[in-house]
Amino acid sequence: MLDLDLDNDKDIFVTNSGDDRLHLSELNYKLGDVTASNLPTGMNTDSTGSIVTDLDGDGLPDILTVNWGQQNSLLLNAGAAFFDNFTDQLPRDTDYNYGVAMGDFDLDGDTDVFTFGTSVDRIYLNDTPK
Repeated sequence: MLDLDLDNDKDIFVTNSGDDRLHLSELNYKLGDVTASNLPTGMNTDSTGSIVTDLDGDGLPDILTVNWGQQNSLLLNAGAAFFDNFTDQLPRDTDYNYGVAMGDFDLDGDTDVFTFGTSVDRIYLNDTPK
């Protein structure tokens, strides 16, 4: 649980075999499913894990999912938890990925990504201009 729309309450992003789901907190701590309106359509991935962090340096939380036998997905937050598909900006990777971690591996001040796969583990260094 984390605050994807920056309104000071907790939201939920769920990875799934099929469509991932996004639920935003509403009044009285009820969650509303905003998948259809806030996530890109047609993704239909077999997601096995995700990280949520600011990957493009704009101060908004973005989502990276690792997928089982399919290209990993990059969703950049355009504001208010509306996400755009930037998967084409990722290096090609269709391994059977089952996990993901983040950290500043090259100590340059931004978030890098480590993926765990059945045949290859990979580090993606974030070179977003500051």
